[in-house]
Amino acid sequence: QAADSRKSPPTDPAPCGRGCGEMAPGLIAVLATLGAAAAYAGAPPYPRKLQGEGTGRTPITEQEAEPPGGAHDELSAPFSSHAPYTGGAPFPWHAAPGDDDRRLAELAAGNMSGRVLYMMYTDSMFYTTRLQWVLQTWASGMTRDRLFGIGDIPWNKTDPRIEMVPTDCPRHSHWEGACCKYAKALIRAEEAFQRDENLEWAYFFDDDAYLRPRVLEEKLSKEGGDPEGKGVLLAAAYGCGSGCATGMCGGGGYLANRRAVIKVVGGNGTAMLKRQMMYCAKCGRWADVAVANTFRDVNTTTRVIVGNYPWRLNKNLFVSKMPKEEPFMYHYIQGKAQLEVLHRLFTGAPGSPVVEAGQMRDAQCACYKGLRACANTNQTKDWPWDVKNMSVLPPVTCPSPEEVEAARLARVTASHRAWFGLVCVIAFGIAFGCGLGLSPWCRGAAEDLVDAVFRRKGPSAGAARPSRFDPEAQRVGAPSPAE
Repeated sequence: QAADSRKSPPTDPAPCGRGCGEMAPGLIAVLATLGAAAAYAGAPPYPRKLQGEGTGRTPITEQEAEPPGGAHDELSAPFSSHAPYTGGAPFPWHAAPGDDDRRLAELAAGNMSGRVLYMMYTDSMFYTTRLQWVLQTWASGMTRDRLFGIGDIPWNKTDPRIEMVPTDCPRHSHWEGACCKYAKALIRAEEAFQRDENLEWAYFFDDDAYLRPRVLEEKLSKEGGDPEGKGVLLAAAYGCGSGCATGMCGGGGYLANRRAVIKVVGGNGTAMLKRQMMYCAKCGRWADVAVANTFRDVNTTTRVIVGNYPWRLNKNLFVSKMPKEEPFMYHYIQGKAQLEVLHRLFTGAPGSPVVEAGQMRDAQCACYKGLRACANTNQTKDWPWDVKNMSVLPPVTCPSPEEVEAARLARVTASHRAWFGLVCVIAFGIAFGCGLGLSPWCRGAAEDLVDAVFRRKGPSAGAARPSRFDPEAQRVGAPSPAE
């Protein structure tokens, strides 16, 4: 048997065989280079100095933001109509991806798209303050067929920018009054949807907010639609309130598409109001949690939209989030000075004094796409961000739009360079591996590929030789087809 064994010609190992072991160092080097290239390609989109306070997206909690009715808000009502965050669900609005390479443009002129209906909750105690300030800032270009104010007693004015809707809801009430207004706003929105087939969304929000309607409409144009036809509900976060199945955090407002509004009202406003008040009593009298449950009853799809902030942000978060999550709504902006600072920051509207760098503290100023806006006083209640318990503030650097674009192009170039390097490394790894004793195997694979190509093109080309992967054909001493 030993003699027979010695006479028996040895066979090569399976395809690849010893060469794979010899190629291992090369493969390890290739994988390490791939990892480095991936890390390089995933670098921040802008240099740190252009982002103010780093590039991380630190999770926000309600404690890190200014709570409702905080010490800095003299106009705060004693209660809020929005349920506090209870930790029932994470804040998805600080974890969703933002627009890193393509930042939305805030147009200076032009009409709205006509797709969105804006429903603003207000109260007669704010008709001469917040309502007026809103119309002087972000709503200055709105029209009364798109912006509705859901109040209580009639407003003694007529304004082309807004249509005021008086209701019989309790006045100056953040409990029953707010719950009632939430239902009345939906009823009025359904009427508008029935009249205007061009409307696609309704946005419901408070009067102590700063909005950027064009940015919101740009975001909505990228929404995934409603393929199941259930209706869509969009909010900044879920997990607020207790005692009810669905806890929507309504401080950032919420959006409902046409289908959702028509379903939840169902053509019967009286029944809808009764259902909303029933849920308010059940859900701790939180209006936002209650209305979320009315949508749940009609099996509405719930999703998250990024860029609206239910709570007042501290200064570091305010600065660091702008380049990544194009903001369209800030809540708890309850003073005229706060609204004006934001309006100057995002539109370049006149009114802010020219401030050279270093003349005012970083806490009072912010930058956006080359625009700089500063609070005119050092009273923190006049700032749209919070600096309480903050010892370190980000420096206020104002890169011009050209610098921001240059930074974006630099990142794109670096990404392209990384991918090109990755292709080169893979090609080098293959060539290097074939040079480590795998040349016959590589040549055989190439010949098999040629044979396969010609075999498809003609019946006679394929029978030239057996496959290099045929073990019987690889036996030492076996005659080749040519022999």
